[in-house]
Amino acid sequence: MLSGDITWGNNNDNVINSFFFPFHVELFWNLDNAAGFNEVTRITPGLGYYFNPEWSLEFSTSYHKRRFAEADNFETNDIVFRLRVYYDIF
Repeated sequence: MLSGDITWGNNNDNVINSFFFPFHVELFWNLDNAAGFNEVTRITPGLGYYFNPEWSLEFSTSYHKRRFAEADNFETNDIVFRLRVYYDIF
């Protein structure tokens, strides 16, 4: 998995009233000849906002592209919308 975020606005040490752009890329493939075939690619870009060092809000859209057999083309896909609210307790 490749994951991270880019902060826009204030500097990275002072995350008050600033936007951030989270991204995640996940690749799954079969390592052996299992009965279930799960070859999936997930790409998730997003947009977030830091209200203060404890509270943040994130909206992301995840695109899942997969196939069910090795001979199949990548034709099945899912689009997932996600809204998250974070509170940092430590």
